[in-house]
Amino acid sequence: MNAMICAGRDAALCQSQAWIDNQGLTEVAKAKWFVQKVPLNIIYEASFEPFLFYAPDGATTSELRQEAAELNARKLKKIMDLEQEIKQLRLNLPELE
Repeated sequence: MNAMICAGRDAALCQSQAWIDNQGLTEVAKAKWFVQKVPLNIIYEASFEPFLFYAPDGATTSELRQEAAELNARKLKKIMDLEQEIKQLRLNLPELE
């Protein structure tokens, strides 16, 4: 289990975003997906609102990495297509006198 109790939502979101950045998943994951409020205030008198940051298991992380790789491949293909289109347009431009 890869979880961390954080003191407040912002701290948990920050921890989650750091994990996402570290894994290279910024294109396919959002910090709020891995943060959940823990209802400890009902049982214990905590002076802060506890939130749980839970990093996904290996299989889920692997799927997210695959999705990010596919997204990056589509972006690179689009860039290559646009560069080719620009090259064609430049070849077809009339010369200025």
